Amino acid sequence: MKAGCRFYTVKALIDTSSRENFIRRSLVDKLEMEYTEYKEKNRLECLDLSFQYEGKDRLLKADLVLGLPWLWLCEAKIDMEKQGLTIYDLGGDSCPISDAGIKLLTQSCTELQAIDLDNCEYITDKSIEYIANSCPNLKKLGLICCNTITENAIVGLLRCCTQIETLLIPECNISDKAMSVITESCPQLRTLDVCSKILTDEPVIALIESCRKVEDLVLHYRNMTTSVINTIAQNCPVLRSLDVECDQELSVDSIGTLLKGCTIRGRLALLENVALNSDIDKLVSELAPHLMKRSPGIWISKSWDIYSLRDELELCQNI
Repeated sequence: MKAGCRFYTVKALIDTSSRENFIRRSLVDKLEMEYTEYKEKNRLECLDLSFQYEGKDRLLKADLVLGLPWLWLCEAKIDMEKQGLTIYDLGGDSCPISDAGIKLLTQSCTELQAIDLDNCEYITDKSIEYIANSCPNLKKLGLICCNTITENAIVGLLRCCTQIETLLIPECNISDKAMSVITESCPQLRTLDVCSKILTDEPVIALIESCRKVEDLVLHYRNMTTSVINTIAQNCPVLRSLDVECDQELSVDSIGTLLKGCTIRGRLALLENVALNSDIDKLVSELAPHLMKRSPGIWISKSWDIYSLRDELELCQNI
């Protein structure tokens, strides 16, 4: 372990049957001296766990949520200052977590601030209801590759959890109504990922005009027009990455307006039929020279990989 490091990578035997997770002496002895109070208590009141999915360890994501009396975790990152349990990545292949597991998790950890349920194909709207009813301080919800959750469940959660900063719901096919609820309920929104066949421009424009702290934006919906691009250019001063896709052809002029209006610091992804236009390449080179073409339709900055690497740490520091 490095002195002064916020995270500690250790091996731990954890009591998952209690609201407070008691840590065995072998772990406590490894903690830095600055955390003397934790050593005296011989316990951590909460844990921030980031699982390493390699080999047999991949199943640990289910074991913790299902509440085995004792659980051996390999290479778990523990944040001593965190105010709740965060499961950053339940992803990978199909995740066996069920509604019952989410119910147990939320009942035991009411201070949850972030949870990713990526690839959890066995959960239903019930899981989102459990989170909404038990975790009012939630700031991040990830449902990537989770196509079993309906729009109504998302709307219900947003009305209960009004501190959301990161919302990743690309499989929920949200409507104008749900987008309006996001605008009303998420004034601190920083990251949004939506994909829809029925969404229209009006509520999207309203959200962009209202949520000016947005840093990462993924908008994939059929009916997007140049008006949305122009609105982004005028209202997203801290935009870090933008990924747009629609059925309409976006003009070179609209992309120029976007690049002149806001500095996309990390990543720009455009629909392929626009990106293949040589004028777009020239435009990006002139107006955003810090962005380099990675592949057709995708430009990234040299610092983008660093941004991605820091995402987990930024989340911990900001919530």
